[in-house]
Amino acid sequence: MENSVSRLFDLSCVSITTSLLETIVGKARMVYTGFEEKFTVSYGVVIENWPIERFHLPSDLTRPEVDILLSTWTSKTTFFWKMEEDEWAKWRNNRAAALAS
Repeated sequence: MENSVSRLFDLSCVSITTSLLETIVGKARMVYTGFEEKFTVSYGVVIENWPIERFHLPSDLTRPEVDILLSTWTSKTTFFWKMEEDEWAKWRNNRAAALAS
């Protein structure tokens, strides 16, 4: 049983990392801490519909959380996408204004 749980963790890590790298054309390695700063600010990449309360390494998830994540990931409910330049500029401006206030 432990091996199958470990295998699910490995598969979810590989799937998520591959998807992110494909989204940003291989320009970065996957990190979970500070995702917004490292990926949204830097590359305009957003994760949509993350089903777990915190965005963190899949190997740190519980078995029920892995099941939820794998289900939403394989059904394409949870996914990465890259903002268009004008949308990304607006997002950065809104973020800067929010940080300034």
